[in-house]
Amino acid sequence: MQWAILNGDKESGISIFKLERGMDTGPIYLMQSIQIESSERSEELLERLSILGSSLTLDSLTLISDGFTPQAQSAQGVSIAPKFKKSDGQLDWSQSSEQIFNRYRALSDNPGVWSMLADLRIKIDSLRPSYASDQLKPGEILIDSEKFFVGTSTNVIEIVRLTPAGRNQMSAAEFIRGLPNRSGLSLG
Repeated sequence: MQWAILNGDKESGISIFKLERGMDTGPIYLMQSIQIESSERSEELLERLSILGSSLTLDSLTLISDGFTPQAQSAQGVSIAPKFKKSDGQLDWSQSSEQIFNRYRALSDNPGVWSMLADLRIKIDSLRPSYASDQLKPGEILIDSEKFFVGTSTNVIEIVRLTPAGRNQMSAAEFIRGLPNRSGLSLG
């Protein structure tokens, strides 16, 4: 599910299948897909999928007790979805704003997304695409009033909430007020 969001997929889903020796290879009792909302984060999608999964599980138990034979899975289109590491949450500002937003949506809850401001590691707790008129280089920071914008390869991202290493979560405005220097900054 996190990989689907990270890859920009438009749908995800649930499959209830019979276990076999292989990894997720058993025949399928039931499956259903749902649309991924354009700003939906992995935690929100997981909640919707868990509700769908519980319903499909009950329906599958009925099928099993009725002697239904599950259908073999197709080997076509199979992909591997390895577990994410903390390092996977590092934002690469040379990517497009869409790719960065998808990484945030997929990984912000687990393992978290982050970037470096000089030697300070900053966990990004909330961000959103922006259409600020200024053209910024990837990673370049623009502070406008109390808003925190960062350039990407295509557009601009606004950081809304963040947690500097060793400190509590704060709004971008609170972070900005504590900066000794507001120009020439970049994330990377």
